[in-house]
Amino acid sequence: MAGREKKRSSSGRKRAGFTLERLKAIASAEVMLHGRELVNAPGMLKRLKDGNELSCMFYLDGRQIRCSVDARRHSLQELCTCDAPYFCRHSVALVLTWLEHPDTFLDLDRWLDDLDRLPKHELAEMLRRMVGRYPASSLEALGIAGFDPAVLLEKLHSDNDDLLADLLDEVSQPVEQNADAENSTILPGWLEELEEDEDDDPPPGRPGKPIN
Repeated sequence: MAGREKKRSSSGRKRAGFTLERLKAIASAEVMLHGRELVNAPGMLKRLKDGNELSCMFYLDGRQIRCSVDARRHSLQELCTCDAPYFCRHSVALVLTWLEHPDTFLDLDRWLDDLDRLPKHELAEMLRRMVGRYPASSLEALGIAGFDPAVLLEKLHSDNDDLLADLLDEVSQPVEQNADAENSTILPGWLEELEEDEDDDPPPGRPGKPIN
């Protein structure tokens, strides 16, 4: 967990980067007031702290709203799927809930550290449940062969390159000459078949056009 430990130590402890003063400096008084109404609301679920980032999911009035706030060095950066302009009441509620009810959040760094103390069979069971519920995304996160996004992207580019090469080969073939035309043209297959037909009587229908 060295990487996670480094991230946690750089962000400090509970209130790292998140203060009421910083929040008031970026959110208007009106937004602060509306955000206060959502503090620790029952509809604020999946509360997570990951280093300097807070996130949650709001389930309000039949809507599902994803919200996160990142504590940067000089400001708070928010990302919310609601329609309100920056900085919204959901972001305010998220930060205020963290400041006033931090125990309601799952601290990802501490949770990952706790995994080191779990028995192997419990870890295996957790892994089975995770892959069983979210197979594709879990296998991708685990770097399983065939699900690595970098490998898949490389294969996609390779397939596209092969397709492009085939097309270039096709269009670079010698152009068939039409003795009756001034310029060289590529004849459609059905037209070639008509020209090769020795029958003097043209097929019924519009001349030069195949019958469907």
